[in-house]
Amino acid sequence: MKEPAKKLVELCGNAPFIIAIDDCVELNLGRISMEPQEDISLPALHRMVKAGEEDNIWYIYMDTNSGVQYTLPRRGERASSSRLRDAFSPLPPFPYFAFDVMAGNAQKPSTPHGALNLAYLKHFGRPVSVFILHTSRVLTKEIVQYWSTLRAEDVLPAAKLKLIGTESFNHGKTEQVFAILSSRLLLELGITDAANRLAMTAVSGHMRILTGVTSAEEIMNTCSPSEPMLAIAAASLLVASPSSYKAAINLLVKELILKGLVLECGRQGELLARILLMMARDFAILPDSETEARSFVSANHVTTVTLDKFLTTLLGNELGLKQQSPAKTTRDGLLEWAKNHKLNFTHFLQVNDNIHELTPEFLEYCWNRGIALTCAYNQPLFDILIVTYHGDLTQIERSKFGLLVIQVKLRIEAADRGL
Repeated sequence: MKEPAKKLVELCGNAPFIIAIDDCVELNLGRISMEPQEDISLPALHRMVKAGEEDNIWYIYMDTNSGVQYTLPRRGERASSSRLRDAFSPLPPFPYFAFDVMAGNAQKPSTPHGALNLAYLKHFGRPVSVFILHTSRVLTKEIVQYWSTLRAEDVLPAAKLKLIGTESFNHGKTEQVFAILSSRLLLELGITDAANRLAMTAVSGHMRILTGVTSAEEIMNTCSPSEPMLAIAAASLLVASPSSYKAAINLLVKELILKGLVLECGRQGELLARILLMMARDFAILPDSETEARSFVSANHVTTVTLDKFLTTLLGNELGLKQQSPAKTTRDGLLEWAKNHKLNFTHFLQVNDNIHELTPEFLEYCWNRGIALTCAYNQPLFDILIVTYHGDLTQIERSKFGLLVIQVKLRIEAADRGL
């Protein structure tokens, strides 16, 4: 095998010769059979790499599965015939992904209401998984690669299928709950083997993005990017059944957070604050009557929430204030003022740097994408920002964009369960 390797290098004039191995994780599935195998095995690939280790040949291991790191050749003193010598060391995995590739084709909405349209929001995020769309019964038989190529009425069913891989949400299945809540809550995984396995499943299912690998501990760093359609699909699945919603949150806390798979991140409990804010936003759209429709999306538009309904859902009808004046006067005035303010956030976005200025254009961008901001850990004064709009959503006036400013504080003692 060394002779063919040398000939390859000579043909390239001693310039680097690059060989890419796609879908390499498939070689590490450990299939055992007594029958002759037509496909290549991982040890056989490693022997090929070792045969050319003295020549100027570069091998690129490619896959959408983060388990690619486990397919790399090993090295050591007591190496097998397929292991590299100490002088040769595989480079750590390099993550690459296409993001918002079709956003430039989206026509900017002329009104705040236009930004709620799925026909606009479908342009953001990563390309859709070809396999998911090809197997979806709600779509045509064509293989489609981008959200923007789908009809508005087909986007939400495809996004739901992409999230959970099935047509019905199982609130008792850890992978489904994690996929749904990660797309909205900025869940951060811990440093455990179980968390690593959860990350591998999420990355291979295109639910999270691999941002890097710590070579020494083989710990994967992943994140959930801002993808409006996945967040909207997640919200729609949760809101469809309030009982399933509560069961999913219960699983998140008991099976993921308390067991260390998901970090209870934030010095002041910002993750728990995001959970409360998300639930208040979602439950605020639920009707008072059981006969009314319950939907996060109506007529292919995201359902907005008035600020007064959001506050009473979060804090109770009294907003935690006393019944007597002047507290009652203050509360009634605040709720009356808040009736004309609307919010539309579907998921949270982490801000890495301190915020010193917020322009109306940036607030419009946040509204259009449906994001609430989680501030940097050393941000003074506030921790979470939610964009609001005052007035008629069919008319745009940038001065009417506003902010709900939230500061998160941990209690010295736990609150009563009835709070």
